[in-house]
This record gives sequence, C-alpha cells and structure tokens, in this order.
Amino acid sequence: LERVRTSPTTFIDAAHNPHGAKALGAALDRDFDFARLIGVLSIFADKDSTGILTALEPYLTEVVITQNSSPRALDAYDLVETARDIFGEERVHVADNLPGAYAQAVELAEDAEVQSGSGIIITGSVVT
Repeated sequence: LERVRTSPTTFIDAAHNPHGAKALGAALDRDFDFARLIGVLSIFADKDSTGILTALEPYLTEVVITQNSSPRALDAYDLVETARDIFGEERVHVADNLPGAYAQAVELAEDAEVQSGSGIIITGSVVT
C-alpha cells in the first residue's frame, strides 16, 4: 500500500488474490476515513477475479475496470461483467487502458461534494 499522489489521494497496491484484497480493504478502512473510495482494477485472467472483487466490494464506492499491459490480463469487458454482478451496474465503469481508467477515477473523485474525502486505489495485480 503506497501513496503516490495527494490530490486526490491515490494509492497503489499489488493485491492480486482474495486474501490480499481483503487485507488491502481492511487497511484502508482502519487507517483512513474516505467518504468515497474509487478502485481502479485490472486482474490477470488466471487469478480469482470474483474473489478479489468480492473482497474489495465493501470498501469501494465505485470501480473503474480496465486492462493492464500484460498479455495475461483479463479482458476489461469480461472483468466488467463480473464486477457488475458484485457491485451493481451503477457502481461500475470501464476504460480501455490504465491511463484512461485513472483519469476517469480522478474525475469521479473530483465530482464528490467533499473532494478532500475522496481517494483512489489502483490494484488487482503487480503489473497494474
């Protein structure tokens, strides 16, 4: 869990399995008081994407699903279907690439009424 930006507060973490995702969510919940937390996620096809998303769901207000540069990455549009099953349609967004996903997450974070209460976590694999 590494902070890489302060406005909006942005973290990166390599949570690439359900156990790591659960630990990430617990750390964010314990150590920070975000009114709104946006997740940017790309997950490898051979990982437990359902388990990872399920572990993160209680902690994330919305998610932006994308695809990282690895050939092992699960197609963003396949991952978004799983995310919609877990988060619901209205909490899930999709972007074709990581820079676009981060830009969308920043926009979502800045749309909040109290921007100082918003954060972003980029996770789902070591490559992401």
